[in-house]
This record gives sequence, C-alpha cells and structure tokens, in this order.
Amino acid sequence: TSYTPSGVEVLLPVSELVDVKDEVKRLSEEKSNLEQYISSVTAKLSNENFVKRAPEAIVKAEKEKLQLAKEKLEKITIQLKHLEK
Repeated sequence: TSYTPSGVEVLLPVSELVDVKDEVKRLSEEKSNLEQYISSVTAKLSNENFVKRAPEAIVKAEKEKLQLAKEKLEKITIQLKHLEK
C-alpha cells in the first residue's frame, strides 16, 4: 500500500502487515462506493439546470470533489492490482 505525505509516495509490503483477503474486500467496497459517487457527481455536473443555477463556487467545489474522487479511485485500482497478484 502507499501513503503520500507532501507528494512523497512510500510503498510498504502489505502482505506481511494485514490479511490480504480482508484488504482486497475493503478496497473493493471502497472502489464500488467511489464509482457510485463519481457517477452521481458526474450526472449532477452534466445537468445544465444545476450548472446554470448553482453558485459558481458550488459548481467549482463539485468539480474538485469529482477530481479528488477520480484520483482516489485510480490509487485504489492500482492497490487492488498489486494485492491480487
């Protein structure tokens, strides 16, 4: 797994620290939740009425949340690939 303080990524041998099956299950659930969240926010931002009527700061915040969720999903996907080897 990795931890990213201040842009530095540290890799640890997870198989020696945690039950890999439990970690895969946890990450899979988190991945599923993120995919649903990303779908929801994407739908909201695709709605012209929302984008037109919501304050600019709210639209910007939703776009930032979407980007962060996508980045987190990418990291979880990578972690799962490493664990499932």
